[in-house]
Amino acid sequence: MTAEPGKTWPLSTPTFCRSIDVLDGTYRLRYHAFVGGRLGGRLDGSSSSRANTDLELIARLMAGESAALADIYDRYAALVYGLARRILGDDALAEDVTQEVFVFVWEQPQRFDPSRGTLRAWLGLLAHRRSVDRVRAEVRRTHREGQTEPVVSVINTEADVDD
Repeated sequence: MTAEPGKTWPLSTPTFCRSIDVLDGTYRLRYHAFVGGRLGGRLDGSSSSRANTDLELIARLMAGESAALADIYDRYAALVYGLARRILGDDALAEDVTQEVFVFVWEQPQRFDPSRGTLRAWLGLLAHRRSVDRVRAEVRRTHREGQTEPVVSVINTEADVDD
């Protein structure tokens, strides 16, 4: 089945299709999304319907509905994890940051301000800040260990002299 731009699609959830472009004799695979029932949406789903849905999710989250957190997690966990992984360079630390971000969202949903940006941007900001905090903490820890190491070796040297 071929789809034409602007043609409505009967599915309610976003689905993806592939097309092949031929440029200068080379093939390029492109992905298109059916978002909001129309072909040609962006893969990141940044449409007004997504923004309305995000506002509804935050409202449900503020009401204490745990299913809203699950929906937010399903939608944005890859973004948060990917950003943390890129900054930290470590899978385990990125998983920790991802968990911290979503725990924060669960505990503090009122901190989201839709006038300052989208839910996607806010989650990306949280992931970035927490990841950078982890990098800074690791640098401080490494720096402290680097400073204390010579002191330990001096203490051990003095202990050998006394014997």
